[in-house]
Amino acid sequence: KAQETPCTPGEYKAINSAVKSASRKADSINERVANIQIKKRRLMDNASQVRSLEDKRREAEEALQKEMAAELAERAEVESAEAALAGAEKTLFAAKTKLNVGARARAMARSVAAEAAAQARKGREEVSQQKKELIALMETLQ
Repeated sequence: KAQETPCTPGEYKAINSAVKSASRKADSINERVANIQIKKRRLMDNASQVRSLEDKRREAEEALQKEMAAELAERAEVESAEAALAGAEKTLFAAKTKLNVGARARAMARSVAAEAAAQARKGREEVSQQKKELIALMETLQ
């Protein structure tokens, strides 16, 4: 068995001083470890925030790309509609022109028909007059 030997008062003082010094060093180390853990948590939180911000940025870029694609599609639809409208306007103008030409032709035909009717009346009147003259002449000859 090991025997305990009593310490001298100077040795107790030295041991007590070493224990206090070691305790202070342990407290200092524990404080540094706690500070490092706080900094580590902050770094992890910051990294998480950075990842979240990156995800949001990526989502915003994707939304912007979709919006730009939708805008291009809408622009193409508008251009197509404009082209269709221009074609419809040309067709309408052609139809109006045909209608105007037809109206002029009908007006000319009415005018020619009215003139022909007038000439026919005049011709019937002349024939009627000549017939009367012929009847009168035939009566005088009898």
